[in-house]
Amino acid sequence: EPTTKYPTMFPSPAPTPEPTPAPTPDPTPAPSAFPTPLPSPHPTPRPTPNPTPNPTPSPTPLPTPDPTAFPTRLPTPDAGRMVLVASVVNPSLAMWQGSNGLTTAGKSEPGQDYMLSLHSWRTMIEAHNGHVDLHVKIAMKTTPNYTLIYNDFKVHSNLDYSHNGGSCPQSYCQRGPQMQHNDPRVGKSGKWFNKACCCSSNNGFGWFGGCGFGQFGFIADAAHGGKFSHPINRHGNYVNPPVGSAARGEGEIQLKEFWLHLKAPKAHQAPKRGKGGYELVASIYNPHNIMWQGSSGRKTAGIKGLHGKDYMLAIQQWRSMINAHRGEVDLIVKIELLDRPDYSLVYKDFKIYDNLDYSHKGGECPEGYCESGPQMQHNDPRHGRIGKWFDRACCCSGNNGFGWYGGCGFGQFGFMADGAHGGKFS
Repeated sequence: EPTTKYPTMFPSPAPTPEPTPAPTPDPTPAPSAFPTPLPSPHPTPRPTPNPTPNPTPSPTPLPTPDPTAFPTRLPTPDAGRMVLVASVVNPSLAMWQGSNGLTTAGKSEPGQDYMLSLHSWRTMIEAHNGHVDLHVKIAMKTTPNYTLIYNDFKVHSNLDYSHNGGSCPQSYCQRGPQMQHNDPRVGKSGKWFNKACCCSSNNGFGWFGGCGFGQFGFIADAAHGGKFSHPINRHGNYVNPPVGSAARGEGEIQLKEFWLHLKAPKAHQAPKRGKGGYELVASIYNPHNIMWQGSSGRKTAGIKGLHGKDYMLAIQQWRSMINAHRGEVDLIVKIELLDRPDYSLVYKDFKIYDNLDYSHKGGECPEGYCESGPQMQHNDPRHGRIGKWFDRACCCSGNNGFGWYGGCGFGQFGFMADGAHGGKFS
């Protein structure tokens, strides 16, 4: 996709972040050679206690904000394309209440309320060939505006969300922002509610953990300020009372915008003599595909480099490519998880022999720590030659998945475990 530079939405005055204690840097793993680094997992933060509901009379209706005070502009992406999926100008409208988040409503124009149905968010994210970040832009009436960026944002089939960290451009959030009160900042946590779970005067929908304030057109009840609110402050933390209330002291909210940043995918590069490069040799999306069973690992099949499509270069061709290369070859295995941080395994000086056995000399675990390198199968000594190639599963498989095994165990490619071992893509 073309790289485009966009103007910044917010005015030029630099915001002054609140003083925060200096964060303790996380341990930094050894950098990976892979061109697309994966986010590092972090410990789950202590959640902020749930706000306590307090039935009170509805607050005085909010005046309609003046959209011209903060004109709508696209966030500045590093590459790819930005799509506006929600814009909240007047939270008193019925479109921000109850189950209306499941319906597309309003106009995708500057200064207009707009909501793309949440199911359409999910469809767009899944159809994109690459990672998608969510940008939430909060325009304040009299105080500095701020943005929250959620990396690798996903909406799941039950409308739960997940993300892998992120950033707070106008402040600092080392592990990324939260979306709601018990968001661990990495992984899947929040549930979608077609109503407010508490503390709202307009029954505003959103993602909630145990409970809390919503993210869209949520108006807090009088006990929590009675204002157009947002649960996450500029430092990426859940706060009670929410941003927007007088008690919070961070000013009133003018409008909110939600943008999906459809990031340009990283192209797979063929090796270049003297310079190195990357060559995709297998990609597994659907382990039920017959190409991941029995002796199919000896045949080239599928479509190379297309998001969502399975691909396998015949294992003998792996060997030919490695032998033809003037230099060492590392094997990088990337594992993308649905609701946990992705990770990669790097096998140094990887080789395949005439009988299709493999060997490697240590390696790395960029998102974790493995001093002697990763294993490939259960009795891999992490250095040298031991694993045998099998054109079938030796045990424990629901689909007869091929791979390298020692005595026996689980396979590395499109291996489906049997019911006794979880019955999943493994």
